[in-house]
Amino acid sequence: MPNPFSPRAALLLLFTAGLGACAATPAVTAPRVTSCEQLADGLQWGEGPCLLPDGRLIFADIPAKRVLAWSPGKGLSLWRESAGLANGHVLAEGGSVLVCEEGARRVVRLDADGRLLGVLCERDAEGRRLNSPNDLCLGPLGRVYFSDPTFGIRNHPELKEQPANSVFSCRPDGADLRRESGAELLQPNGLAFAPDQRALFVADSKAGKVLRYAVDKAGRLGPSTVFCQAQADGVRVDGRSLVYLACGDGVRIHRPDGTLLALLPVPGGAVNLCFGDPKPSVLFVTGPRACYKVGVGW
Repeated sequence: MPNPFSPRAALLLLFTAGLGACAATPAVTAPRVTSCEQLADGLQWGEGPCLLPDGRLIFADIPAKRVLAWSPGKGLSLWRESAGLANGHVLAEGGSVLVCEEGARRVVRLDADGRLLGVLCERDAEGRRLNSPNDLCLGPLGRVYFSDPTFGIRNHPELKEQPANSVFSCRPDGADLRRESGAELLQPNGLAFAPDQRALFVADSKAGKVLRYAVDKAGRLGPSTVFCQAQADGVRVDGRSLVYLACGDGVRIHRPDGTLLALLPVPGGAVNLCFGDPKPSVLFVTGPRACYKVGVGW
């Protein structure tokens, strides 16, 4: 057996570690757009796409105060009227849908047909109204994480009660609402967890960057680092830890180290997105005026 402190042994250990790293993170080739089908046009501002278990895609048209549904063979229909200005949607346990309503300044739970089941939160622990919840995702211990910028009250700054524009989290029933971020965020927008839920990616649209937060076992956010520079809105992360950003020129896909892997152009640009399957080989993308089903070839 070689001396564990010898140069030869050190080189052998480095070589073996390198092989292990390569096996754990295989190279991913840059994907390409294989198809782009327009599902809806004439939107005033498309947001919050979410795929339901029955195959329906729902997405918000915020200024029009409506949420639309699209399904193969049936096309478009109205899922719900949205006086509260629905924005981000996420599928929760039991088939319910959690929604950020930026106009009503709250997070709510709906059933699969768009009927209100309850309000999760609209005030912080000190009783102050939220700014205008924007986007949300599910994290450790089933907690709900959402961004709270001021986009929905931009024309009424006197309505702002929050000391900062933050990321919050709460239990699935809305209890234990806690502020997870500090003053480092200017306008938090899209957010998504890494597959192991040990990191949360948050797009700060005003700062033009995406932050990566460390997450502890209790689901609390730790220090943040800059993941990449990008003027992004929606964020998704796939099972390979590739990070998808909805940007003005389309969907940008970044490697786990933050470097750009590919740009998937989308007509009119991308505002938000969701996956159509695990790989994903399909993306549903909302833009300012349209919604698309984008085929992705790897």
